[in-house]
Amino acid sequence: MFVRLMETVRQSLDPKIDWDAAYSGCDIEAYLHLFSYEPAGGYANEIRSDGELRAAAHVDAGMDPPRGAAVVAARAALYAALLSNGAPRLANAPTAEQAAELTKRILQTWARHGFRDGQGKYLNSSEQFCVDGKPDLGAQVGMPLQISRGVVYSAFAQDLLESIDALNVSEIKELNAFHLAMDDLIGNGQALYARITKPLDCEYFNNQVASHIVGRMAIAALLRDEIRLRSLLDGENAALAPPAPLLTYFNHAFYGEGDKSNSCFANTGRDGATSQPTFSTARAALGEIDDRYRNANPAQAIGYSAGVVTHMYRAAEILKIAGFDFYAYRGDHGQSIEAATAFFSCYVKGAGLGKTIDATNAAHCSNFPQYDGKVVNGVESNIVIGAYRLHGNQQIDELDNLAKGAILHSSIDPIVFGAWRD
Repeated sequence: MFVRLMETVRQSLDPKIDWDAAYSGCDIEAYLHLFSYEPAGGYANEIRSDGELRAAAHVDAGMDPPRGAAVVAARAALYAALLSNGAPRLANAPTAEQAAELTKRILQTWARHGFRDGQGKYLNSSEQFCVDGKPDLGAQVGMPLQISRGVVYSAFAQDLLESIDALNVSEIKELNAFHLAMDDLIGNGQALYARITKPLDCEYFNNQVASHIVGRMAIAALLRDEIRLRSLLDGENAALAPPAPLLTYFNHAFYGEGDKSNSCFANTGRDGATSQPTFSTARAALGEIDDRYRNANPAQAIGYSAGVVTHMYRAAEILKIAGFDFYAYRGDHGQSIEAATAFFSCYVKGAGLGKTIDATNAAHCSNFPQYDGKVVNGVESNIVIGAYRLHGNQQIDELDNLAKGAILHSSIDPIVFGAWRD
């Protein structure tokens, strides 16, 4: 894994990639691909070609546009921090200084040139976002998701640079101002999202809100702002709190034993095979996630649910450093990160990672009708960090090696890198 991390940093140091380019404007999908997210794919209306990204970020012909700048910065910062703390540098590998300089270059570029309006000020409201140059409600509602999914990495990257004294006081001040502006932007977007998705006990408690909260938590932790972090956790300071703080969100997004399903969307058929784009059984089991209702394709129900759990692991890691044991937290109906991770173990054992669930391999698993025909995806990183942090859960532990094998062939996530039991 360390060699793979090293190779990704080496690739990112390719001089053909223009890491001095950033985007300012209203196109939310340009931010998604240039700042927050590396892969070129996505939904049809989200995809931006290299040519489109090159034009948006004013990248010279012959140069490659940056993709997922925040993720790349986080990987480079992690590599620099590992070398600075004693990890062996392999022959001809990038140095800690090279990696730290790349991270700083990326973060400063976005702090100085990204997320600006026509007057050069940081964007601060959902209404400033668009699709194809036109105001678009979907872009405005989706803005806090697309920005927060990158900010969690850029805050991580800055924190690591500070830990190895790679930033001076003025550089820290500049990057702090950038992240505070991103916190304001996400916070303002949350307000619109809450208005659009009311009532709050229904569609609101999904994967998007989990990303909003965790992105802002990463910023609060970076700034060592205990009041801000506590307000995101339990709403202590109303002026800083989101529409639903983390504990409120958790108690709605995670099901307890015997809970009734949220009824935002009525089933259009008798089962998952005939009810698109949503399907929910009437009752839920301990460990299930509200986002299980997504049924437009077989990859959604478990994939989206696993994504919510991933956000909760990130929150738990942030809170652990701050002194709150979210791993030990139990919700109003017994919900926990542990129960959510363990829930899918039966499906992983029965069908296998990346495989399709059916009656021949998983009919015995809890609430099987909800997942019949769905793909077991996105759960491997949760199993690995769960085995590391949730000591002694046999359902999770026995899948640890299988999940590690899958992670060895997936994209490196610097936030959970090294969170392995052995």
